[in-house]
Amino acid sequence: MPVISVYLNEQSAVGQFNGHPWQEGLDELLDCLDLIRGLKEADGYYSSEIYTRPFLYDKTYFATVLKRDKDLNIKFRHIIEDFSRLSQGDCERKFSGDKDSILLNFQFGPYPDDANKRIFSSSALLLSYLKSKGLISPTYDYTSSIPPRDDETILVDRTIFTVTQHSFQRRKMYKRVGTSELWYVDNLHYGRDAHLEVFNETTKKQIAVSHIEMMDSFRNLTNAEKKRVLLFDKGK
Repeated sequence: MPVISVYLNEQSAVGQFNGHPWQEGLDELLDCLDLIRGLKEADGYYSSEIYTRPFLYDKTYFATVLKRDKDLNIKFRHIIEDFSRLSQGDCERKFSGDKDSILLNFQFGPYPDDANKRIFSSSALLLSYLKSKGLISPTYDYTSSIPPRDDETILVDRTIFTVTQHSFQRRKMYKRVGTSELWYVDNLHYGRDAHLEVFNETTKKQIAVSHIEMMDSFRNLTNAEKKRVLLFDKGK
């Protein structure tokens, strides 16, 4: 199977985030980038021009927006470290001439999603495409050095969980149906240490650490975890 080239299109940032919450737009791009990180045969490319592109409606640069959220800034720059830098405008041009490639865009910009043309801003559509091409596994690889995706865990079961508007560590929180429990993937652990965190939404206390594939205790809570209070990402 050929190596997939993935181009992060800086031209898709045109100051479109005004009515659309910019945190959600950036979260969606980060979800796409996380999917790409999970590919074994992929090369990523970006242009440093992305930092000086207008991101907000008032023409605020993308770099300025990143500085407003420390967690987002760290995560974005950590992912982009694995990408190779191209000259200004090269991402879209090289994508156009590469049949084994994917173009990633910011949402709500001038590049609509089109799986047939391999153009994506939606992580859900990108995930569906990668699965259809056999590029990504529906189950978690316990030798992986990155945390599991939500769809690689029991959280994907809509008879048990519903997605909420909350997130922590930039991971979506899910509510267990008929309970006050909030579940999410611990974004700091991977491989054999991967697990789900479980909190009581009413008491704000952590109540369990669960396996990723079943509602079963992964281990007992530590003393520190017993004292933890439920937190949400800013703006969530």
